[in-house]
Amino acid sequence: MERREGQTRLLREITSSWALLATAHEIKTIIEQYPEGRGVTVVVPHAKLIPHLESLVFSYARYVHITTFSLLAEQVPLHGQIVGEYERQQLVYDALVENSWFEEHYRWHFAQESVRLMDELNLQGIIWPNNESELAQTLASAYQSALSQPLQFEARVVHTLWQLLHDSSRYLSSSMAYIARLKNLPKYCSMNVLMVMEASIRYPAERQFLEDISDNVLIKIIATEPIQHSKLRDWLSNLWLHRSDIALVDWANSYKTRCHDSPLINRVNLVACDYFEQETEFAVSWIEARIKNNQVPVMVIAQDRQSVRRLQACLSSKNIPFEDTTGWIFSTTTVVAAIKVCLNLAQRGFSRQGLFELFHIPWFMGDEEENERCQLIEQLINDIGQFSNQSQLNKWLVNVTVLEEENNNKTNKIKRALLTGLSLFQHRRLSLSGWINQLFQLLECWSMYTSLTKDMAGQQFLEYLQQLLSNKQHQQGLYAFNEWVGWLEEVLESSYFKPEYTNPVVTFSQLSQSLYISSTATLVLGIDSTQLPYIPVNPIFGESVRKVFGLPLREDFLEESTKDIMELIEHSNTIVMTYRTQINGAQSVLAPMIDLMENTHKYMYGSSLFISTQSSNIENQSIQVTRPKVSIPANKFPQTVTASFYQRVMNCPYQAFLYDILCVKKPFPVTEGVTKAEFGQLVHRVLEKVVVFKKCHPNQTWHDCLMQVTDSLWQPLLEEDPYWQAWYVYWCSLIPVISEWFDKREQANWQTIGIEQHINKLKHNSRGEEFELVGNIDRLDTKVEDGQQITEILDYKLRSSKHIIRKDIESGEEIQLPFYAQLLDELEPKTSYVFLEDQPIREVSINHLSELSEKIMERWFDIVNDTRNGISWPANGTTKTCEYCQYQGVCRRQYWN
Repeated sequence: MERREGQTRLLREITSSWALLATAHEIKTIIEQYPEGRGVTVVVPHAKLIPHLESLVFSYARYVHITTFSLLAEQVPLHGQIVGEYERQQLVYDALVENSWFEEHYRWHFAQESVRLMDELNLQGIIWPNNESELAQTLASAYQSALSQPLQFEARVVHTLWQLLHDSSRYLSSSMAYIARLKNLPKYCSMNVLMVMEASIRYPAERQFLEDISDNVLIKIIATEPIQHSKLRDWLSNLWLHRSDIALVDWANSYKTRCHDSPLINRVNLVACDYFEQETEFAVSWIEARIKNNQVPVMVIAQDRQSVRRLQACLSSKNIPFEDTTGWIFSTTTVVAAIKVCLNLAQRGFSRQGLFELFHIPWFMGDEEENERCQLIEQLINDIGQFSNQSQLNKWLVNVTVLEEENNNKTNKIKRALLTGLSLFQHRRLSLSGWINQLFQLLECWSMYTSLTKDMAGQQFLEYLQQLLSNKQHQQGLYAFNEWVGWLEEVLESSYFKPEYTNPVVTFSQLSQSLYISSTATLVLGIDSTQLPYIPVNPIFGESVRKVFGLPLREDFLEESTKDIMELIEHSNTIVMTYRTQINGAQSVLAPMIDLMENTHKYMYGSSLFISTQSSNIENQSIQVTRPKVSIPANKFPQTVTASFYQRVMNCPYQAFLYDILCVKKPFPVTEGVTKAEFGQLVHRVLEKVVVFKKCHPNQTWHDCLMQVTDSLWQPLLEEDPYWQAWYVYWCSLIPVISEWFDKREQANWQTIGIEQHINKLKHNSRGEEFELVGNIDRLDTKVEDGQQITEILDYKLRSSKHIIRKDIESGEEIQLPFYAQLLDELEPKTSYVFLEDQPIREVSINHLSELSEKIMERWFDIVNDTRNGISWPANGTTKTCEYCQYQGVCRRQYWN
């Protein structure tokens, strides 16, 4: 069981960290008795340290064996099969479903946490109660204090899995296998001396192993903490690890009397940044100044991963070589985001939005020559951009199958490839390896595989997929597509992409591994309380449960991080720590140990450790960021106008430019839950079909019709996805008031003549310019009143009327209904919003509709004319529009002067 940090790597410089130099010195002292290191074994915290330490001791201890506890244990044969983490989670999940235990939407999270809890208990050497009822009582007691309710069934299912894995000699978890090997390891040890770096000993089983071999093998523990303490270390130790009876204030006064000068001055600085970009700009400037002054290598401690990714992108743009020893989680890379788009299409079928996202993937059709590929993609985007509904898109795709064989143009080839790729995932169930093989075929089919191999992250991703494919455990069992996607997302969350650079001058590391990396200057990104210390989030098995079993708690993680940062400060010549004063709009606070250090330093020496963001030893030039605006060429201006396009132009022209002109769409991730947008689409289908159903069954009430149509549309979804259940209950609660509204419309002699009606209409202005208006009308009703035919356009709103501003409607700021009125202007229709969440349902109509409708069309033609005359489309930056904008950050609104 390697530590998670075992996936990190070290700098390849000749210089070494003090911890490795100290270890090398300890090895040298014992060599006199064991020439050239024969019979000496050294255990280091993780495998990446082995070649580095070997190079340090090779000249005098070429035969010393440097290893880790995990590598040592691997020489012990294992009797039994290791069950992977995902397979064990599946066992728990299946047990929960079978017994109807736990709330449905928490089951998978519970399975994940229960498996991790058992692994942690194994490694910490904690023995579970043998009696199931005793265990249930113990866990329930923990839950009683955490959630105020005893959850007996969680205890039963955890105990069931525990017994399944412990009572069988054939099936082992990876932690159980590690412990079993350590128990038998003494039989396989032939060394004379075993030297162990103290940080390598993490679990009781490792300490027990050392005790078991101590009679026959000389054991020497190499401390990672210096024997002689510096003034700085004494100051920090008394401050952070204060254990004596003397009050902290008394200690501070006493220390100041003895040492008048601060041990932190010119060594430790703090930087408070007001926003994300400011933190990145400071970090880049500070690193450039260190490089200019030849203060390299520079180490960056990656507490805030968001800041780290942005900083790495900036360093890449400036050609500053760096090494990321922490690794990026694969799921955060652009490559995996692209794969998710492909799998989303395979799962849900083709949609216009989904194809837009696919065509914007840089590796799609990557085998084509770049210029030709760009032209093809532009052609495809233009083709699908003209379709206003799904049926038109489907017809465009399917028509390729009836083309003549000799018609061999590139567009048709791509459409064939799209359909072929979709067909690869029509299987009901396959093994995990089987689904991976289908993914490989999809990448080949869509000409993405070769181009991915030319990308650093893509290459590592494909190699990792190949490893998963060849794993024999993944060739067993059958899984549905959704189950496989969930498994793949999970393994990518625990796997890392590691960029490779030559001669890096900057190294990104974790706090716990900084001890083993040599540097002359250190930057810590993210010293607020949410980032430091890192504390695992366990919503289900929280602090109360962990306390019952004696597992590490928040204060333990805090103490460990405090010791790590104390080592970092003591062994850094220069260290700067940054944090953002606000995160997601909320005020942030310093990490507890940093806050204590700052306030104590101010009390003792009257000065703050904070410095200005401009203090990076180089000249900083302020960057003026202005409101963006863009001019649109006449040939790029759409000739088709929808109500939503027009509304976006009114709300924010720059947003409309991105969405409707450039067709830049935000990817929609595959989510477990059901969004309100999906719910709204289904409601519109119900309201569409119920009108037809009522005409066929005139004797039934509207309430009965709504219930029958609801059940027919909802039942298949409930069987496939239980997350629809909550929306189903909510919708059923609305049916009584909706059926009353249908009754009132019917009693008022309204007849429905159109539902979900797609209407196109050409409009001309006085200059002879022509535009096509396009709209989808939810419902079109008509009746005869006072001898006149009256037509009304109805638009369903799945919200309350209190959210609409009447003056915006009357002034033409809300253009949807006036726009729809233009589609049927010859009928002079009425228009109304129908708010389905009001009780009773409320209809909001527009006064002076005809006049208002004409004005919005005149305004549209004015907008068109101004655009053609070179007037730019600006970003408005209004609060209401920006709050829901999918392009937040693109216009850099927060930095406008």
